[in-house]
Amino acid sequence: MRVAKFKDYASYQKWQVRGSQRVRDRPSACNKYEVENIATYFKKQRSQGPFNGICHGARCGTEISLFQGCFLDADIMGTDLAPVDKVSKKIVEWDFHKTKPEWKGKFDFLYSNSLDHSYKPFECAKEWMSQVHPNGFAFIMWTQLHVIHGLLPQSGGDCFSADLVDYIKLFDRYGVVKDLIYTADKRRPVVTLVVSPRT
Repeated sequence: MRVAKFKDYASYQKWQVRGSQRVRDRPSACNKYEVENIATYFKKQRSQGPFNGICHGARCGTEISLFQGCFLDADIMGTDLAPVDKVSKKIVEWDFHKTKPEWKGKFDFLYSNSLDHSYKPFECAKEWMSQVHPNGFAFIMWTQLHVIHGLLPQSGGDCFSADLVDYIKLFDRYGVVKDLIYTADKRRPVVTLVVSPRT
């Protein structure tokens, strides 16, 4: 487990914005097969909606659109420090290390593939789990790229590198890792942690 060090918060912001601009035209790391697998899992656990969802690090809104397609009546929003889509009301320009008071225990599901953009991963995981409804789940994507990608400044926005075991240990501090969802992907296998809040 490695975390990049920054001189101050402004430096962290600068690198994240620069990294977002560098990949602004690339597709999201999220893919429809992962989201469909998550939706299938979630619906088996929670049959009654409508649901509230939040996607952290939702740069271009792909995650929001994919989840909305699986949960037609859900209210799904996203956050990003430097969103590409500044017009959509679905994405809030926001630092995902922080929690708005009205988000505490609100969301039936939380999704992110962006923990590798955290400069304080433990604090971040704690905040994310505080936003999940007591009967809800956090779905956290992990791939081998979360290990092999270099840290800043070479890799743009990535500032946290950890293997799957580290991810599990990290989220077990602030929740309970109940399951792992495996998704085959032509680019790389995807593992999604399923985390319940501690009650």
